[in-house]
Amino acid sequence: MKIARRRKRAFRHALPPPEGLTLEEMCQRKLHHGIGGRFRNPWQPLDPRTLAKVIRWKLEKGSYRHLPKGKPPPVTQVNLQRIFNGNVTVTYLGHATLLIQMGGIVLITDPVLSNLSPYLKRKTRLPLSRQILKEITHIVLISHNHYDHFSLRAARLFRRKLFITPQGFKRYFHSRNAGPPICLDWFDHTTYESLKITFLPTQHWSRRTLWDTNLTLWGGFLLESPAGSVYFGGDSGYFSGFKELGTRFKIDVAILPIGAFAPRWLMKPVHLSPYEAVKAAVDLKASVMIPCHWGTYQISDEPISLPIQLLERIKNDVKPPIDIVPLKPGETFSLEK
Repeated sequence: MKIARRRKRAFRHALPPPEGLTLEEMCQRKLHHGIGGRFRNPWQPLDPRTLAKVIRWKLEKGSYRHLPKGKPPPVTQVNLQRIFNGNVTVTYLGHATLLIQMGGIVLITDPVLSNLSPYLKRKTRLPLSRQILKEITHIVLISHNHYDHFSLRAARLFRRKLFITPQGFKRYFHSRNAGPPICLDWFDHTTYESLKITFLPTQHWSRRTLWDTNLTLWGGFLLESPAGSVYFGGDSGYFSGFKELGTRFKIDVAILPIGAFAPRWLMKPVHLSPYEAVKAAVDLKASVMIPCHWGTYQISDEPISLPIQLLERIKNDVKPPIDIVPLKPGETFSLEK
């Protein structure tokens, strides 16, 4: 009971921001910083993911549960030469884990390389060995602390690499063999050689235990180099901030999540559907959209193959004003400018 009250208090203070403020002005005023060291989405009060809601979800007969679970996508072995054959390349490894190469600098996003738990197993093999990933990676980007985006096991694998994370992540890095991460607030940035890395708001939340709801921040990353720019959205529900970011920054490639969207009454505030992901990519004024967060883990009600099927339907039938590039695990996209 005390835990439930504490969790509700963490969200109760989420008052609407003063009218007329831009997303960046909200962040400059630290309106996303709440009481007790917790964070929030200042533009929209977000209900907590309570145990009661999880029980309701598991007991209800969802609209997708009568469908076959579908098959995970085929996996191809990563072509290392293709990764480095271009100024900007993006390689999909599964779920929210991608390799982004920009001017010879290799970044890996949200590396989760194995099962989430004994009950949530990885459905596709890793298309590149852990040893090679360790050798070629320079920077590790972490969008938030959910188990399908932040793995302590993977963090140990990359422990000698540079980690760039949201605020609050120093609690996870205690090894003497690893330096502390660079922890960024929304609209903060850091540089690595010719690469500028900016941490930007998304509409999400964080938790790893019953007691740490929203004690770490969440967000997406904008990577800017002379060769081009890549936005990695981490995890997010749809919100008007995408339009402001599209006006504020020039984005060539937008990597956006499309899976874990059902049931909508539970997932809509925090997870994009394929339709919303395309809308977000258009808001961001990206030239190319690459989907992620699909085909690797069965963590929600929709069949594992449905998100990419819906995205393909949108691409072929709706024909949005953006180039949609669905990568299978192991495939690489090269930005041509």
